[in-house]
Amino acid sequence: MKKIIHSVIILLLIQGFVPCTAQCKTINIFFPDSGSEKKIILCHSIIDLKNYFYEPNIQKYKTTKDQISIIIPDSILFSTMKVESTPEYVWGSHVCLYLNRGETLNIFLDSVHRPVFEGKPSKLHSLLFDLKYGGGFQRSELTLNNFLQDTATLSFYDYIKKSIDFDISNLNSLHDDREIDEVTCLFVKNLIIDEYLYRIGMTATDRKAEYAVKMDNIRFHSDVNRLYIEYPVTFNSGIHYGNKAELKELGLIPGEKSDLGYHYDDEVSYYIYLNRQEQEHSIASQIIGRLSTGAYRDASQLERSCKKFKQIFPNSIYNSILDNLETSRPDKAYSLVYYSIESGFREYGKYETDNLSTVIQKFIGKPVLVDFWAGWCGPCLREFGHLDKLNKFLIDNHIGKLFVSVDYANTYDKWREIIQEKKLEGFHYFMTDTAHRLPYFKTDAGIPRYMLFNEKGENLMNKGENPSSGKLIPQIQQVLGLKHEK
Repeated sequence: MKKIIHSVIILLLIQGFVPCTAQCKTINIFFPDSGSEKKIILCHSIIDLKNYFYEPNIQKYKTTKDQISIIIPDSILFSTMKVESTPEYVWGSHVCLYLNRGETLNIFLDSVHRPVFEGKPSKLHSLLFDLKYGGGFQRSELTLNNFLQDTATLSFYDYIKKSIDFDISNLNSLHDDREIDEVTCLFVKNLIIDEYLYRIGMTATDRKAEYAVKMDNIRFHSDVNRLYIEYPVTFNSGIHYGNKAELKELGLIPGEKSDLGYHYDDEVSYYIYLNRQEQEHSIASQIIGRLSTGAYRDASQLERSCKKFKQIFPNSIYNSILDNLETSRPDKAYSLVYYSIESGFREYGKYETDNLSTVIQKFIGKPVLVDFWAGWCGPCLREFGHLDKLNKFLIDNHIGKLFVSVDYANTYDKWREIIQEKKLEGFHYFMTDTAHRLPYFKTDAGIPRYMLFNEKGENLMNKGENPSSGKLIPQIQQVLGLKHEK
C-alpha cells in the first residue's frame, strides 16, 4: 500500500495534479486497483447544519479512473462523503471532512484496510475517521459493548467522560504540534463531545440495549442525564438533539416543556422539551430535511412552517436558507411500475390501498417476497448489493418479488433514479410513507424489512433476515416447505 501511495505522489508532482490557487480546499481521492465505476457524493453543511438530503449543497461525481480531484467551496464549513462502488471501500457516510483555505487532503481508499490520509490535515482526518466510521447504531453499540467489557469502570458516566477526555487529549496533541489551528481544534473538540452525546442518546432510547447486565435502569439514565449537564450544547457541528428531547418526553431524564408556539406535530412533538436555542437549530434542520425528503406535499405546508419559524426566530441565521426553499413536483404516490435494464420503466397506474393484497394479487398464483425500503435508508441501499443469489432462488422457485418504497411522496423522480442506479429489475410499488399505516408496521416500523405473502396476499413471514446474512433463503424454504439447498 505504501509503495502505491509514494508512486502516486511522485506521479502527481510530475503531472502537476492540483491546478489550484492557494485559497482552494482540495480533496484528492485515490482508488487503488479499481477500474470499475465509482460514485462520490459530497454532502456539504448548510451553515452549521449537517446535510444528507438538501440537493443544492450536494456534489455528485462518477469516475472509472483510479483518482479524482474535487474542489470544496470556500463557504463550506464541513462535509461528509459517501463512496458507492463494487467492491465497497472501507469508508462510511458519516466521516467528517474539515479543511481550511489552501489545504489539500489526499485520501487513499482500500477495500480491505482503513484509508490512508496524506497532506497537512491527514492526522486530523485519521482521528475523524475513527470517530465517525460506521452507522449510528453501530457506533453506539460499539461504545456500549466497550463499556460492558471494561471491568475497571462501573459507571457509564465515568466511562463516557474517560472516552471523551482520551479523544480530546489526542486532538490537543495535534494542536500542540501545530498540525491544526485553534479554530479547527475547537470545532473538532465540539464534534467529539457531540458524537459521544449522540451515542449515549441512541443507547438510552434503545429499549433493547443491554446495559442492565452492569447497572440498573435508574442509575444508567441518571448517568446519561449527568453527561447532558456536564457538556454544554455546541452549535457548530450539526448537533442531534432528538434523543435528549425524546428521553425527556418519556420521563427517563428530567425535563420541562418550553412551548415557543411552533406547531409541534407528532413527528417533532418532543422538540418542546428543548430550550430556545436548541429548538431553533432542530426545527430549521427538520424543515430542510422534510422538504428534501419530500415530506411537504404542497407549497402551503412548507410556507406555513417557514412563516411560523421566522415569527418565533426573526433573527435566525437560517432564515436566508428557508427563504429560498421550494417544494418539488406533485407526488405520484401508489404508483406501480415494472423496471428492466433493457426496456426501462413501464407504468401500471396507481393502486391506493391500506394493505398490499390488491398489488400482490397481480402475481397470479405465486407467493411474493416484499422488500420494504427507502432512498434515505443506508442499510436498505447496502442490502441491494446482496440480491443476486436471492433473485436466482426466487426465479427458480417461481416466487414473485415486489419492492415497496416508503419514501416521501414528492421523491418520485429520485426513487426512479435509485432503481436505475441499483439495477433493481422487477415490480416496484411507490407506496410512500403511508406504508407505515399497514398493520404489519404497528409494532415495528423498521426498514429494511422482508415479508413473505401467499398468492391471496396473506402474510406468511412477518420479518425475514437481511439478504446479506445468508439466512433469508432458508427462512423462505422453511415457510414454503421447499427443499433446502445442500
